[in-house]
Amino acid sequence: MKSKKFKYVLFAVVLASILIPINIASSSPLTEKKELKDKLVSQVISIREELDSIVEEYNVATEALEQTKAEIEELEALKDDSASRLSLYRKDLEVVLIDQYKHGKVQIAAVIAGTSNLSDFFSRVGLISRIGERYADLIQKVREAKDEYERTISKLNDRKLLEAQLVEEQRKKKEEIEKKIAEHERLISQLKVDISVLEKAMYQPVGFISPNPFSGVVRLALEHQGEPYVWGSAGPDRFDCSGLVWYIFKQLGVKLPRSVAGQYKAGRPVSKDQLQPGDLVFFRNLGHVGIYIGNSQFVHAPHTGSYVRVESLNSPYRIRSYYGAVRIGG
Repeated sequence: MKSKKFKYVLFAVVLASILIPINIASSSPLTEKKELKDKLVSQVISIREELDSIVEEYNVATEALEQTKAEIEELEALKDDSASRLSLYRKDLEVVLIDQYKHGKVQIAAVIAGTSNLSDFFSRVGLISRIGERYADLIQKVREAKDEYERTISKLNDRKLLEAQLVEEQRKKKEEIEKKIAEHERLISQLKVDISVLEKAMYQPVGFISPNPFSGVVRLALEHQGEPYVWGSAGPDRFDCSGLVWYIFKQLGVKLPRSVAGQYKAGRPVSKDQLQPGDLVFFRNLGHVGIYIGNSQFVHAPHTGSYVRVESLNSPYRIRSYYGAVRIGG
């Protein structure tokens, strides 16, 4: 009897020694795999949000660069106009000086010599007192034209310096974006099929919605479903988030800023419970924008690797990151 009891105890010990390692070995890799997956998902989300912010900084720089280029073009035209008027007035003044010289009232060589740079054209001689009040108006016109020309040159140089700085800022942002995208793609490749699960869980895309029942802004936006997200793009067949909004409103004759923050400032704030189709909805402290279409849904260009699509405002991620909404016009 004692021997039989000993055999049962021995069997239990042996069984436990076999089962326990199996349990540990089988559960630990699963736990580690889940932890790795959760970590990768968290990194993907973080990179997408960082990308949105950097892309918007790039768009702001792009908008500033375009404005600066337009200002440079205007200043170049103003410079040419100022130079033409200055040249005309100077020739008139030289005719007067020559006439005065012939009558022995002014030494023309002393006045004109060395004045190819007009900065000392008036300072070296008192022309008004020598020539007389009759030509004071002409002298004043030359002075004003010279001052305007020099102010224009100064502004032009400032704008060209700003242009160079913005170009360099864009270059750095471009490098930063491309680096982040490469990191994003690396993480996505590790997630493999899990990325589709991530998309559905986070964003709750609702599938294709026909533009036919809609009109205006919403109809135009829905017509671009399926077209790729490309950072820094604003149509006609590829977009980032603010680029889609900018392009759609442009088709209706409404000029909006190119950046998310600029688009928010361009509208009138509306509460979430008062949203109407065509309103702009914003997320993550003005890091992202979309166009509300009704029924708690919005259309937008989501992120790198995706396409223009409709999503729910009621997904946990969008609820958590919702910032506000504005109405353009109306």
